[in-house]
Amino acid sequence: MREANLVEIWIRKDPIRWLAGALGGIFAIAVMIGFAMIANKLLVGGHDMLAPLKIPVTVIMGGDAMNYESTPLVLLAGVFLYSLLGAFLGVAFAHLTGTNNKAALFGMGITWGIFGWIFLENLFSKSWQPIKILEIPATWGFLGWVLFGVSLMSVGFFDQMLRSKKN
Repeated sequence: MREANLVEIWIRKDPIRWLAGALGGIFAIAVMIGFAMIANKLLVGGHDMLAPLKIPVTVIMGGDAMNYESTPLVLLAGVFLYSLLGAFLGVAFAHLTGTNNKAALFGMGITWGIFGWIFLENLFSKSWQPIKILEIPATWGFLGWVLFGVSLMSVGFFDQMLRSKKN
């Protein structure tokens, strides 16, 4: 049995895998945002189910983005920003994992989700005053990010689907 050479995996150029990662990342971020919307409405008792979509837009528009009756442009901007984030993290995940093994993707997905929570939720987002003011509950953020990581298992599905279409 040949051992995996991580450097070999990390320096390869595989556009199909990258596209699978982008699709998987967008799917995973949609799952995470869906969870956040449900958690905000039902579990946390928030009044605005769409609030999670507005959070990244506060960096650009300030607190006005969180208004209950904010414009559809705010929601579209939120979807766009989350899609970019999901695609970026998905491409990086797909590139660094290099496998479609479900157990490996599951374990690495949980690790990736925890990393995402630590970095984005606790370090990066707290550096933006409009997001810091929102005081997002850490527990729900953690669960959302772990769900994001587990949902990145979809990279294997997209990779196999794209490769079967190529042949």
